[in-house]
Amino acid sequence: MDKTAKRIYDAVFKNVHLTKSSEVCEHLGITGKEFFYAQNCNAIIRDIMKRNKLRLGAEFNSILASMPLTSGSFDNGPR
Repeated sequence: MDKTAKRIYDAVFKNVHLTKSSEVCEHLGITGKEFFYAQNCNAIIRDIMKRNKLRLGAEFNSILASMPLTSGSFDNGPR
């Protein structure tokens, strides 16, 4: 694994919020070409980014499930 790929791997492994290539490029200050080259040579980077997307989705679903259901909460108000 070259230095750029190692930096990308460390960033996506430690930061769950990095789920898009543009976010990773902005976070590390690299170009898209460097990112895609490293990603194509190292499949583990792709797998970790997929895992991050799944984690964020699971967190959102658990927050949504923990919200109380109240009658009239989405109503337009008193009539």
